[in-house]
Amino acid sequence: MKIKKGEVLRLKLKLVKPFVTSFAEIKERDVVLVKLYSKDNYGVGEAPVLALPLYNSETPDSSTAILTNTFLPLIINKEIDDPTMLNTIFAPFKGNEFSKSALDVAFYDLVGKNKGVKLMDILGAQKRKVTVSRTISIHKTVDDCLDEAGGYIKEGATYLKLKIKPGFDLAYAKALMKKFPQIKLMLDANSAYTLNATTLKTFKELDKLKLYCIEQPLESVDIIDHAKLQKELTTPIALDESIESEYDMKKAIELDSCKLVNIKIARVGGITSACQINKVCKKHGIKTWVGGMLESPVGFYANLALSTLDNFSYPIDFLGALSYIKDFDKFFVNKPYEIKGNFLYLKITKPGLGLDLDEKFLDHFIAEKIVIK
Repeated sequence: MKIKKGEVLRLKLKLVKPFVTSFAEIKERDVVLVKLYSKDNYGVGEAPVLALPLYNSETPDSSTAILTNTFLPLIINKEIDDPTMLNTIFAPFKGNEFSKSALDVAFYDLVGKNKGVKLMDILGAQKRKVTVSRTISIHKTVDDCLDEAGGYIKEGATYLKLKIKPGFDLAYAKALMKKFPQIKLMLDANSAYTLNATTLKTFKELDKLKLYCIEQPLESVDIIDHAKLQKELTTPIALDESIESEYDMKKAIELDSCKLVNIKIARVGGITSACQINKVCKKHGIKTWVGGMLESPVGFYANLALSTLDNFSYPIDFLGALSYIKDFDKFFVNKPYEIKGNFLYLKITKPGLGLDLDEKFLDHFIAEKIVIK
């Protein structure tokens, strides 16, 4: 299949309230979309970069630049028969996984549309119903934290993820478990801690709460100290930022650095890499789940497709967009999902990603468009 044309679009989305993690207070989303055109169809992918290089090194400006000036010129008017060919083409270029992911997902979408087949079926979907969790951002007060949690619980949620950082951890987790003893709670530090005596004491106290997971407590590139910490805890540690490739995953397994993995399509460079990592995890008995980056509806659809695969058995946590991105549901002509309590039911009907979006509504949020032929 020949790629005839590419487009890079900057999409600016407003949030209804700030989303606070250990590394940033996110007040709006400035993401990058990519379209790949064949003779008869086009596919869409997303690079859900942050405004500043706080999660990884990419930004909207850097992603737009490398897609426009480097990556797209390498594949325009080229015959690309398989998504793995993109990995080979882009392999010499270090990093830029979010940008590579946008192209990977766009190509999968295009392949699905050309074949008239849903992406999740191309990947080998095993289910149409997935367990969900809801994410609580960092709040200045425990009461505000409890209020956000209470809203999700009223909607039927049982699985909750609490964002934490030093000083905003033990008191918040204890309060949640005390007020809502029925919940299943995990914590996500986004690399906020360094392993030392104080950190170890904090996590040993958290370990008493019978959490179902502690995600990425230590530095983003680390697998060594995570292995040391895991040996001290009964609570499973999950890795996120530390795993960007199949190689990273194999080394983490070798060191016993984790028992679970949060796989984000953008972080690992696309669907192809995500599937490879999941396969390695399954072989070694490590369960996975699909995480998110407050994606636009494009990235949301990709996350839905990946979550249907075998071994993605822990609750998905890419639903933050539903609560934080303003008018998120207005992007859909027909919603690709229905949430009932702890479960999300997929309702994708179209081929490829299954995008069924209000293009006119989406156009209001496009801040920049670049065409590459």
